Amino acid sequence: MENKLLLAYVRLLYVQMYVTICTYGCYLLSKIEKATTLSAAFKTRVTAEAKFLRAYFYFDLVRFFGRVPLITSVLATDDLYKQVQSTPAQVYAQMEKDWREADPVLPPTISATEKGRISMGAAKAQL
Repeated sequence: MENKLLLAYVRLLYVQMYVTICTYGCYLLSKIEKATTLSAAFKTRVTAEAKFLRAYFYFDLVRFFGRVPLITSVLATDDLYKQVQSTPAQVYAQMEKDWREADPVLPPTISATEKGRISMGAAKAQL
């Protein structure tokens, strides 16, 4: 029984990480530039936060599972189950790229009204 619970938890963890990566790190990034009602400053900050989150979740994925599919763009339905596993070095390179791109854009401090948002310090700490 214990093994079944652990396996269920690991599956849920894996799926939830990819849901987050695909939602923020793929779908949001593919749509935000086309948004006409958002300010340039907001788009820039949200893009940086999305890249930070994508890298953050890949960090856990690669540490927990080693070789994982590296998805950085929205996939066509036909391609969902055709993804190959990337080496940890490839995943770490993408993570570093995302954090380096996010770092200079994120604010150095977070105001009390924005608690929970990502700061420049968080990106620097990951690097």
